[in-house]
Amino acid sequence: MKKREKIWFPIALSDLEKEALKKLKSTIKETPQKLDVNLLEEVDKKVNILLKNNVNTIVERNSLPNLSHLICGWGNFMYEGAPIIEKMEDFIFYKNNEPYIKQCDPEGDFHPWQSLAYTSMAGVDFNAVKVKNHSLKDLAFNSVWINKNKGEELGHLLFAFANNYEKNDLNNTFYLNGISHDLEALIHRAIDAHDYGGFEVCRKFHLSEGLCAITAKVAQLEKYKPDAQRFLDGQTEMVGLIQLIFEQILNEDGDLTLLTSIRDKMVILSYFENHVYYLGHAIENACFGMLNGFKIDMVHYNLMIKAVNTANRFLYHFGLDAISFLESFLSLGHYRRASLLLLEISNNIDENLNLNADFNINEKLKLYTVDLDAIEDSTPASISQDVAEQHYKEYFLFSVKDYNVLPRLNEVLENEILKESRIELKGGFEHFRRYHPNKWPRSVHFEIVQYTLNDSIGVELHIEDVVYKDLFSGLEEIHQHIKANVPELEVSIDKTWYNCGRLYMTYAKEVSTNKIIEDFIKLIDHSEEKISNKMQKLEV
Repeated sequence: MKKREKIWFPIALSDLEKEALKKLKSTIKETPQKLDVNLLEEVDKKVNILLKNNVNTIVERNSLPNLSHLICGWGNFMYEGAPIIEKMEDFIFYKNNEPYIKQCDPEGDFHPWQSLAYTSMAGVDFNAVKVKNHSLKDLAFNSVWINKNKGEELGHLLFAFANNYEKNDLNNTFYLNGISHDLEALIHRAIDAHDYGGFEVCRKFHLSEGLCAITAKVAQLEKYKPDAQRFLDGQTEMVGLIQLIFEQILNEDGDLTLLTSIRDKMVILSYFENHVYYLGHAIENACFGMLNGFKIDMVHYNLMIKAVNTANRFLYHFGLDAISFLESFLSLGHYRRASLLLLEISNNIDENLNLNADFNINEKLKLYTVDLDAIEDSTPASISQDVAEQHYKEYFLFSVKDYNVLPRLNEVLENEILKESRIELKGGFEHFRRYHPNKWPRSVHFEIVQYTLNDSIGVELHIEDVVYKDLFSGLEEIHQHIKANVPELEVSIDKTWYNCGRLYMTYAKEVSTNKIIEDFIKLIDHSEEKISNKMQKLEV
């Protein structure tokens, strides 16, 4: 086994960078910081207005990672008359009649237990809250089949497990690509990954969070707390580097060479969203570390406050106006969770950063659940500053993406025949919409898609999970039936689609939307019952 370093730090700094960070920390040590609460609240108002203006599009994407980031950032808020968490019902599957969520799968969580970790961060009670009559506790602890075998992926799982387990759950077995692991084996994998693995999964921030949570809350794993503490220390040190970047921008004599070198080593380039992403994750990690009893250095604590004040200054005066919320809400959600949690902690600690004895973590996590109905659509009045804030915008790039529906697809979606039909389309993406018949899994669906190469439209029936590969015989039967009985439908069959299969029809730009929708409805009429009947016979 490789020797573990006593101090863990994710990047190697040059002497110049080390000296600059040391100087910043020395300055912070001499000048204790205080959160600018007014500015934080004004930023939160603007962020929540952006959420309200975009939430429908995000929900319509029908994506569990998107949904779970909404819950992480804004809590289990009410949406269309029900808690937003009820939208998770589309992602519930059954094995031996037990409900579960697919892991590392397009039809479920992107990272193991990601949605479950983020609902925990929002203070959701796993025993009390139900989705489709199933408790989140049951959904979580039935979801033990992980379609990856990398320790880097385990952070969310460890965090959610730690916050929701009961004694009998400590004997659970997890399967990483079919290989069984008990809980302690997962810890070994996670620590090794944190020391030696790659940074592709959220720069290891969630791995740090998970290790802190599990070693703090599971008595038999407390022996690994020193590892969790050194990881937490290294991750929190990164807040200083973000603030060091901000300092070079704010100061007239800022060192642009230093600015560039730190950005390069952190692999965040000049994109504003990346700075928010990094800062939000680092402070979220530190705050949950504090809630779990880990120590945060006083200088690090004050650096977090300084960095949030600076980031809020940028967000308020130009950042939130320049970014695409649909592109950035994942980062903003983590940042919102982190900054508001930092505020709550700052109001409930003593001079040694010890939390008040009556601090109720779950109740505090619920405090900032957004109320969409209470959000005013007007933009708050600008706060005056002594400097030309717009000048600082020049030091950033912004990832701006147009999420308007592609023109030809939009014409199809606006068709009156479609609007008058019983068909409810899902998916908030620019180039396609799906139709999911009742009780069909998400991976088996009809789709209308605009092909971006030539702007033609596709009308399709997809199978996208090998679990349902046996339905392909149904596609073949439908294909033959349509050829014999509905020859005006020019249906083709594709055996290679997701290694499962699809039926599809293609329409050139000049074909009327009436024709496309009429054919779409005919395809559904000649297919839905046949596929439903075959699905009932599958043992899944």
